[in-house]
Amino acid sequence: MDYREDSPEILLDFLSYHETIKAHSQRTVDEYYLDLRNFFRYLKWTRDPALQEQPMESVDVRDVDLTFVGSVTLTEIYAYMSYLSRDRVLHPNSDRSAKGLNPTSRARKLATIRSFYGYLCNKVHKLDRNPVKDIDAPKLKKTLPRYLTLDESISLLESVDGPNRERDLCILTLFLNCGLRISELIGLNLSDVHEDALRVLGKGNKVRMVYLNQACLDTLRDYLAVRRPITGPDRDALFLSARSQRISRSMVNALVKKHLSQAGLDSTQYSSHKLRHTAATLMLQNGVDVRAVQEVLGHEHLNTTEICFRLREMASVIQKKDKKVMEIYGNDAVRDGIMEIIAKDPHVDLTRMRFHRIQKFEPFRIGHLKFTPLKAYHKLDEEALIFVIEDGRSTLLYANDTGVLPEETLDFIEQQNIKFDVVSMDTCRGTLDGDTHMGIRENVELRERLRRMHAVTPDTEYYLVVVFCHIMLQPVKDLAKVRMLYRWENHPDIITLLPG
Repeated sequence: MDYREDSPEILLDFLSYHETIKAHSQRTVDEYYLDLRNFFRYLKWTRDPALQEQPMESVDVRDVDLTFVGSVTLTEIYAYMSYLSRDRVLHPNSDRSAKGLNPTSRARKLATIRSFYGYLCNKVHKLDRNPVKDIDAPKLKKTLPRYLTLDESISLLESVDGPNRERDLCILTLFLNCGLRISELIGLNLSDVHEDALRVLGKGNKVRMVYLNQACLDTLRDYLAVRRPITGPDRDALFLSARSQRISRSMVNALVKKHLSQAGLDSTQYSSHKLRHTAATLMLQNGVDVRAVQEVLGHEHLNTTEICFRLREMASVIQKKDKKVMEIYGNDAVRDGIMEIIAKDPHVDLTRMRFHRIQKFEPFRIGHLKFTPLKAYHKLDEEALIFVIEDGRSTLLYANDTGVLPEETLDFIEQQNIKFDVVSMDTCRGTLDGDTHMGIRENVELRERLRRMHAVTPDTEYYLVVVFCHIMLQPVKDLAKVRMLYRWENHPDIITLLPG
């Protein structure tokens, strides 16, 4: 495809800007071209009844000029979005294709139009009015990324057979271990192999080095041993087709589907990109830091990596809405303790858990919340964590199943001049001295210490949470007068702490 031969001047300038100045990949620029060509065709086709006698796909857009794009109204854009939702053919080359694009596809096409008008209004200042300035993007349905479990991944690799076994096994192994995009995989060259690493050209022509584990090294060695040398323009291509050409995107997608079916997996539910999701998920499940995963995947921004896993606002442990996937945030002690408990339950699927390692005093973000883990201890000298949680408006000191705060943590709070709007600490069954956790007396002493440090004020809301039972929260204004009140005859394990 060469957009330079079929683009009006105003579109050609926009596409050239993205390719040369923004350094977007040729594939990205081609997608911009296709999106805007279809947009212009729709506008011309709906505005001119004479054109409606021919298929929209045959409408020539080379006469589109600044006057034309400047005359577009918000009503026409909404009509175009409705056309995409209801009447746009999903697969134009198929006679049996369904109609209507999903919200994600419509949002991407709207983003292209928004970028085009943003360029005309803000970059080259050829238009004063932006018709898409205030339009909302289609609401996207939040779903969990689909991925293979560890056992399913192993089954997929073990099922690979046939005349191209070495090549296909190497491709699948790289997908599952390195999380490559399909465009990155098919673009690999022999010169990109550097001992135990691959030089990968990612989105935006960004280069990264991906280091290979033993499984990748073994399958790559086996494939190179049978890869035949060729001549011609594709002689440096790492993966070749049967015609001695660089392997294509469609061929990779086909071989992935074939081997998924051979492994007894539903090939309609998975793709090469789902193998990328699988690689990232397995990394997180095995304790790889989310920032390390970001580097391996080649994401420019951390929030892109977080979107992959739908990281929600949480403290140390959260349960997904579907109650199948649990995200665990903590240090190694937290992970080991949780894993020791849940490993005793035969109904718990450990492959549905993802652990994110965090370190004390090193902030991290989940959504718009900023978390700063602080050091704490159980009375049994087991290390634990508490969190300072900030949302830009208020600050919370949150203890989740912890015990004593050491001087190191109190010094950090004082040195950082942290002021708490809410303090939520835990106690052990509401006893005065507690056992593995702080008791009421120790919580009173802690609050007095925080007052002397000016970390809390009379307006600070202070909560006690009773651990090892169902939790009821009540604000405690004077901890010295706290008494326990047992309620509900049928639920004697619920303890509510109330002011005396």
